[in-house]
Amino acid sequence: MAHPAPPSVQPQAQPSGLWSFRFVAAELPELKGGGLPWDSDGTGPDPYVRLVVNGRKVWESPVQKDTRNPQWNVTLPRSVYVPSGADFRIELWDDDAATSDPAGSIRRSGLPETALPDAPARLTLDNRAVVSVVVSEPRPYKGVGIEFEQRS
Repeated sequence: MAHPAPPSVQPQAQPSGLWSFRFVAAELPELKGGGLPWDSDGTGPDPYVRLVVNGRKVWESPVQKDTRNPQWNVTLPRSVYVPSGADFRIELWDDDAATSDPAGSIRRSGLPETALPDAPARLTLDNRAVVSVVVSEPRPYKGVGIEFEQRS
């Protein structure tokens, strides 16, 4: 498990395409796609956001209950490698009792041009929802990280 390094640790040269992400908030439209209400009982959506790079889910936020304006303000616990030609997606989902429904997404090749380092970016998704994210230079971390793949 990796932990943020103490301030005394100076970062080494990092590869280009390595970023720190902070998901701040989202704004969902009043109705979901097709003009339908978010939930049949009249409550609001239960949104969460995912970051997907090259088809791999990198991170998923906590669910915010009954709101069209979730506030996460959370920095991912590690830096994320997003090369310039990577399939980059931010997906917004509505968590329901049995399933989750898509609530919008943005898909790009590499980071969106509005995601400037250390500046809040408001990314408009395909359903008119907006996700606010801050992309920054990577932070140094200490610890050991292991990835593995299991095949049958």
